[in-house]
Amino acid sequence: AVVSTQSTGVEKIESYKKPTQSGKPRRDRFEATLTGSLLLQGLFNIGEIGLLEEGICGLSEDHLVYLSCNVQSSHALQAFLTSTAVPATSKHRFIKTAVFVTSKLVITPPGSRIVEAMWSAADSDLKCAIAQALMEREQSIKDNTYGAIVWRNCNLKTFKLGVKTWEDSERKKKRKIETF
Repeated sequence: AVVSTQSTGVEKIESYKKPTQSGKPRRDRFEATLTGSLLLQGLFNIGEIGLLEEGICGLSEDHLVYLSCNVQSSHALQAFLTSTAVPATSKHRFIKTAVFVTSKLVITPPGSRIVEAMWSAADSDLKCAIAQALMEREQSIKDNTYGAIVWRNCNLKTFKLGVKTWEDSERKKKRKIETF
């Protein structure tokens, strides 16, 4: 907010964030911006992750849902998950936190892209965890347009038949990709 003083005509800019009791600005509110998202995408693609990795892997579930469902910031998270410069261990740390909110993400357009990127970056154990989390809300996910697309792309129909059948199907897909 901009407040002008009558005596000098000089404007003072006050913080739009209300301070906490200690007088420090609150850190629990943040906003995703297009510029920030583009900057992060570029950094992830060239491998300059440093402290960013700790920040992304340390997100709370609420912040994770907000960033994944936001149109601008979801592209940065997707770049993190799909980048060849980001180590698989970092991606797996992120996925282990995000697996608990996949049923919330899968029903939004940006969130469904994040779930599919998580699926691509996950190993078989994490894929099982994602699939089990999505199975808990099967009907609501199938009824949603974006959820139905993720359901199909992640081959969850086969997972529902049995984990062994699903694992065999995933191995066949992997072999096809490798031979092609």
